[in-house]
Parts: sequence; C-alpha cells; structure tokens
Amino acid sequence: MSADVQIKAPIPFLKGKSVLLLEDPERPVLVPGLVWDRLTYELERQGKQLIVLPELISALNPVVADYLFPGYDVPDASALYRQIGSLAGIAGRNGFLYRKGGRTYFKEISAQDVDDAVSELLWLELDAVGIEYCREPGVPIPVGPADEDMDSRTRFILGEVDRLLREYNLTLDELRVIIGYKVQLSRMQITRTGKILLTDFLDKDSGQPKEVKMDPLTKMLYFFFLKHPEGVRVKEVGDYLAELMHLYMGITGRDDKDAIRASILGHVDPFGNGINVSMSRIKAAFKNQVEESVARFYWVEGKGGEPYRVALDRDFVLWEYGA
Repeated sequence: MSADVQIKAPIPFLKGKSVLLLEDPERPVLVPGLVWDRLTYELERQGKQLIVLPELISALNPVVADYLFPGYDVPDASALYRQIGSLAGIAGRNGFLYRKGGRTYFKEISAQDVDDAVSELLWLELDAVGIEYCREPGVPIPVGPADEDMDSRTRFILGEVDRLLREYNLTLDELRVIIGYKVQLSRMQITRTGKILLTDFLDKDSGQPKEVKMDPLTKMLYFFFLKHPEGVRVKEVGDYLAELMHLYMGITGRDDKDAIRASILGHVDPFGNGINVSMSRIKAAFKNQVEESVARFYWVEGKGGEPYRVALDRDFVLWEYGA
C-alpha cells in the first residue's frame, strides 16, 4: 500500500483521538461486517473514536440546527464528503483521516485493500495531546438563572445539543462548522474582462450578480491561486513570473513589460509584505459581499511555509478570462 498522505489543511472536528471515515456515502467502501466490527471494537478499546459522517449528520436534529443557527439546514452527507475532500486536497478518494505527531494524515482505502488499511490504522499511535475543549465532556450547557422559566421546546433543544456534544466529543464551534458545511455556495464567473461575479448571489438593489472587486495586483494574485488548486508556497510565487505577468497585463491593459516585471517582483518578494496585504484584501473583498461562513470557501488561505490555496471546488468556477 502507498504511504499515508499528510494533509496541510485543518480538518474540522478532527481531534487527536478521533478517526474520521471519509467515504462517499453513495458508494461506501467499508460496509458493515466483520472488518467494520473489528475496527470499531479496537478503536473503542484504545479509547479512540470513529466519526462516520452519515451518523454524525443524522444526529443533528433539524429543530436544533434551526434554533442555534437560523438560516442553515442540516448538511447533506454527500456534500460534506465533497467539501472535506476538496478542503484536504483528496477529492473523490475514500479513507481515514487521523492525527499523529500533531499532524493530519489520510490513509486511502479501496474495496481491494480495506482489510489491510484497517489493520495498519489500528497499529497507529494516535495523538491525544494538545486537545482543547470549550467545556469538559458531560458538563451541561449553562442556561442561566431563568432555567425554571424555560419553555419545553427550548429545554428539549438544549438537551439535544448537550447530548451531541457529549456523544461526539464536540465543541460548540465544531458543531457550527458541521452545520456550516451546508452553506449554499455560488458559482463564480471570471469574465473576459476580468470581473469576478458570484452568479448565484444577486445584489438586492440591482438584481445583478454580486461583483467582488480588487485592485489589479491583488486580483492578479487571486487569479494565480485560483489556477493552482494544488496550492503554492508564498516563497515560490515569484517563480511563476511569466504567468503572473500574463495575468496582470490582461487585467490592466498595460504593456510596459519592464515596469510590470518590476511591480510584480516587488509585490511577491517573500521578504516583503505585498502578498500578505493582498491576502487580507482578498478576504475583505469576499466578506464585503457574503457572510464569512461562505466567504471562507473563496479566499486564499494557508500557513507559513505551507502551500496557500483556494478551497472552492473548481467545478464552481467558470473561466472566460484569457480563454
């Protein structure tokens, strides 16, 4: 079997002693049976927890979701599978996500090697270090001095929330992330003139698709990362000078190549602050148009020394610019 893949992106609700089974709910690989029973038994015996997306989602009572997060629906397991796969850079693959040595890894499984994959997984010493919780497991959510005046529906909802937090060892923030994966995303059109349009989000005044506006150098960088779903480290962006120049010249219409080259090299200098400024502007540009839970799929994100990337599935992107 191939070596496990290290995942750079942070995976929501994956803790040191959790193993997330990431598989297409419509075409599962690890079906109930002897291998499944062995996996769950051994993990429980070792004090570890198997998280299965369909089970996790089925526990999210729609009434609870609507009460805590108005406007959100309980997420669909298939959509959550695709979103996490896209975020982790393993779209369309099945396997286990786990943490070891403070890092996240992906062990791929297929119908042919599922038994070997489970055997290897069970030998791993998964981390339980550095985990921080919003509260101790089993401690009820505080409801304030007016508890005795609480109506029965609210009491039921808070009880269900507490059950979810205890049963799946979640924090409230992680619960919000899970529900947030039901976020309705818009297709993004990059027009021939370089406009960025969110075609499914209409401006309430004009009725036209929302436009995300950026200055030319910032837009150049955004287009660059959008064209590199694999991600690029900040210190390596300058290695793509020809591509950056092509993008910038199309945006600005300028043709003074020496001046353009100098502007771009100064902006992407890894020892300067130009790229960081553009990252902040990209984030602000999307947050100005849509709420943060949606915007986070569109902006560029990464950690120092690691590749930066746009999480949005490229099936949502319609490129006309440069075509």
